[in-house]
Amino acid sequence: MALCKGKLLFQYFLNNPINHARFLSFTQSNLSRYAKDFIDPIVEKEELSKPLDEFDTRRHRPVKAARTEETIMGDQAVQKFINIIMRDGKKDVARSVIDQTFANIKRKQIERYHRAPTQEEKEKIELDPVKIFHQAYENCKPVLYTRTKVHGGFKYKVPCPCEGNTQSFKSMKFLITAAEEKDKRIRMWKRLSLEIIDASRNEGVAIRKKQNLHRECQANRAYSHFRWSK
Repeated sequence: MALCKGKLLFQYFLNNPINHARFLSFTQSNLSRYAKDFIDPIVEKEELSKPLDEFDTRRHRPVKAARTEETIMGDQAVQKFINIIMRDGKKDVARSVIDQTFANIKRKQIERYHRAPTQEEKEKIELDPVKIFHQAYENCKPVLYTRTKVHGGFKYKVPCPCEGNTQSFKSMKFLITAAEEKDKRIRMWKRLSLEIIDASRNEGVAIRKKQNLHRECQANRAYSHFRWSK
């Protein structure tokens, strides 16, 4: 019986252990999505702001697209936010929403900056949308949350400490849910940008959702010992 292609490759690796690296490098170069005349992108802001020299190869040679980790989308928190906001596996749409959200945050902050009457107030205004998002994300992190426990045939909402991935997920979910509850006639990226700006100042619906969750935990503190029950 003839061997299939996968079995032939496996047999090749067994018989030629020394040539693995050469075989893999040959395969990767052939399967690259870019031709050999493409050059690597430059992602440093300082380097991009410099004028191109007359003989710079970037003037006449195509440039590869920057990898995800080399852009703002390489931020782990932003990546997680994109995954949570994504619907039906449409990640390109989710990325587009976040791009427009950050652009609108930048626009709003620049308007605030130019409206500020004094230089001291201008210096306090943050213009980087990624930093504003991180501030909002940290402000929305809950300390406690409730889990449903069945004890003696009754359901109780038991307060539990909120840590790690649960804390991150709930923080981002508060921002997204708060934006979705706003006026549906406004585009999602506009609603989301306004909510992130409010949350970065410890204001807005997302912050109130976190506070309501803490109040619920406080009201159900008598059932906290059920957390250790099976």
